[in-house]
Amino acid sequence: MEDASLALRIAEGVMIGVLLITLLLFVFSRISVVENSEADKQVIENTEEFNKKYNAYDKPMMYGTDVISVLGMAINNNKVCNQKISANPDGIYHADDANSININFKVKKSAIQTKKTEYVFFSGYDSTQGKNVSEWRVDTTKSPNPEYVEVFKVNTMYSLSNNPVGSYQKIVDIAINGNSNITKQITSRRIIETDSSGFNDFKLRIFECTNVQYNNVGRVCSMTFEEIN
Repeated sequence: MEDASLALRIAEGVMIGVLLITLLLFVFSRISVVENSEADKQVIENTEEFNKKYNAYDKPMMYGTDVISVLGMAINNNKVCNQKISANPDGIYHADDANSININFKVKKSAIQTKKTEYVFFSGYDSTQGKNVSEWRVDTTKSPNPEYVEVFKVNTMYSLSNNPVGSYQKIVDIAINGNSNITKQITSRRIIETDSSGFNDFKLRIFECTNVQYNNVGRVCSMTFEEIN
């Protein structure tokens, strides 16, 4: 009889132990679910906030200044993302980074150009003025002069993935540096003057957003803008 009573008490103890373990496992699982839910909620909120900034440019009509704004925003975002792969991060798009974003654009009406003019220092008799002069003049030996250089060609898609190769710095010039000044390279008897005010032409062009893409976590990863022709 005593053995049966002891066995019963042992069985009760085991059952209580099992119930306690089950309860603890349930509590821990609920805590884990709550923590995961909070983490998921934070990810969703961050994604929505990120998308909101870029979806503001998902418009059927806008100036080139808007395209420049979204380019600058994307470049700064990518620089932060690229800190983990480079000590001097640039703003190039990396497809394997979920937080990186690519911006594509195309001009259609005419190329965006800069103007390059070369001057030489002339010293001697000027028959047109009938006197000796010492002055800087446009180098008429250059043909053509000035030289117009296409920065962004017509019907070519440019992007932050550096496609075509070498285009990233041009995009930085227009989006970050606001390059619309006249720069000069001066040697002993020659000046090469580059007028980048053609970038101002880009600002006045009319564009539309033609495509927005999202990655596997629902985050904007690519936007495409094309000039309205």
